[in-house]
Parts: sequence; C-alpha cells; structure tokens
Amino acid sequence: MRAIVFLCLALVLPACSTFSPRAAEVPAGCYQNPVVERDTPDPFVLVHDGVFYCYATESGPPGFQVLESPDLVHWTHRGVALVDPTASGHYWAPEVVERDGRFWMYYSIRNHASKQHDLCVAVADHPVGPFTRVGVLIPGAPTPVKGEPEPCIGAIDSTVFRDDDGQTYLAYSQEAPRAIVMRPLDPSMTSLGAERVVLIRTDRDEEQGVVEAPTLLKRDGVYHLLYSAGPFQGRAGKHWYSVRHASAPSIRGPWTKSDRPVMQTIRYEIYGPGHQCVVTLPAVGDEPAQDWLVYHAWDGDGAPMYGRNRIGRSLRIDRLRWVDGLPVTDGPTRNIQPAPAIR
Repeated sequence: MRAIVFLCLALVLPACSTFSPRAAEVPAGCYQNPVVERDTPDPFVLVHDGVFYCYATESGPPGFQVLESPDLVHWTHRGVALVDPTASGHYWAPEVVERDGRFWMYYSIRNHASKQHDLCVAVADHPVGPFTRVGVLIPGAPTPVKGEPEPCIGAIDSTVFRDDDGQTYLAYSQEAPRAIVMRPLDPSMTSLGAERVVLIRTDRDEEQGVVEAPTLLKRDGVYHLLYSAGPFQGRAGKHWYSVRHASAPSIRGPWTKSDRPVMQTIRYEIYGPGHQCVVTLPAVGDEPAQDWLVYHAWDGDGAPMYGRNRIGRSLRIDRLRWVDGLPVTDGPTRNIQPAPAIR
C-alpha cells in the first residue's frame, strides 16, 4: 500500500505506453505473470462498458496512475488520473466505483498539517479522469472514538461494497489502533453514516500487526473479507505480506478468520502477493462466471523492498475459485496460464 518511490522508477513513461506479455513466449489464449512488468502497487480494477481500468498507487510522478485493458492481460498506461492539490505525497490505494454515470474515487493521501493519512473522495465523468477532489471522508489526525482504547490515527486502503438490500458501505484500514473498519456510505457517495463497525483487528502472529487492503464479497449468502496482512516489504529470507480471508453470516459479523492464507510468498521467487481486488467475469458460452484476483507482488530479483528490487511491485492476475465455500487460488503463479474468458 505505501509508496516509497523507487529511484529507478522516477523515469516517467509516456502516457499511453503499452505493456503486453512476452508475446513470443506466451501462446494465444494464455498469459504469464506479471501482466505489467513495472511498479503498479495496490491495484484496483473497474469494469466499465466492457473495458478494464486499473488504478494504482503513485509510482514516479505524483498522482494516481491509471491503465486500460480489453482483457485483463494486455494493458495500456493512460497517465495520471488525479493530482490532489492538498496532498504532501503518499498517493495510496485508489478505488473507483460508478454511480449514475459518474465515477467516484476513494483514496488516501498524506495531510500537510497532521502528517497523517486522510481518506478522501474525488469524482470524474470518465474512468480515465481527470478526477476532481471533493473532500475528506475520514481525517487521519488523532481522533478520540468511543470503544477504542486510544485515539484513532490514519485511514487508508478503502473499498466500497453494495449489499443486496442496496445499502452501500465503505471499509478501510485504520492505521492505529490497527483494524479494518466499516461505515455506511451515503447515496450521495460523499459522506458517511454514524455507524462504525470493526470487522477485524490484528490478533495473529503472521499478521505482524498489520491488516489492510479489504475486499468485501458475498457468495451463496455468506460474506467474505479478503485482506492483506503483514509488512508490505522486507527481507528475502522471510516475507510476511499475504492475502488472508475471513467470513461472516452478516456484514456486521461476527467475522471468523481462516487458518490458511489465500495467497502467500514463494520464497526466492515471488514475494508479498497482496493488496488484491476481485474482478468477476460473466459466463461465456459453456464457461461459467469467473472470479479473478488482481494483485501486486515483488519478483525474486533482489530483496522485496524499494531500492533493492529492479521493478517494484508488479501487476499480476490469477484465477480465484470457491471450494467448499472458501476462496482458493493457484497463485501467485509465474508459469503460463489460461487467460480470462472475456465475452
């Protein structure tokens, strides 16, 4: 989630640079990770009019980068979607949803005055932008909150979930005390209701005090929370960042964490897969509907940290399946895989 800008990535690429798999090596109808071999942290994919738009944490020039694809495999970089005039850096983890023909971006930036991370909203008339800042939803400055043992600080990694009854919620990672929190999102898309529900906190060794990057889903009447846990960068010998899972009978819980990760490091090959989103593709012919996990990860070139890895956190995809009600993936993969079935 955090962007420590890699010096080697300060080289600004053209706004419409095209990134494709290694065509000579990958057969038609297949793909090979990474699908974008450059720093593309904290990806979120919006599907609009049959086109995939990927928004990601800044990497190079200030602002949120946006990419476009017809198939989740071949991507064109479309430049910067938003530069927030109030930010003092740390453009982190944008997510975009469409409502009534407008596009709403939820994101975090570092506040000039408090030096903490505000959770903000912006709007545009096109998925590529430009987006215009609307305001702050959750200030990052220390704020006393009923039920918390200390003031709450920092709000990052937001996600929007619309339940079957039409109610929309915003979930996010509270930086201190660390937790994933959910609040109702007003139909205006620009304000939050008073209710505040803590979905999960850090209570396991493998989380190393970090839970972030929530993704909320509902499958067969059960609510599912995918999230990332652990520090996002670290040593090659041991890297904790992974995709984890919890489930609940109600959106408000109680949430039960699964014991096994959905996706984790393959030592010396792929490090720190995480900050996932889920793209659901409709059924195509005999092919049923498919869920795809879009995420970032470090490759095995050097250590999984900025300044010691050539690329950074590159963009990757892998099929997400449901087995006995639990999310399962073969990822993180690096060998050739069948490509998504696109209508």
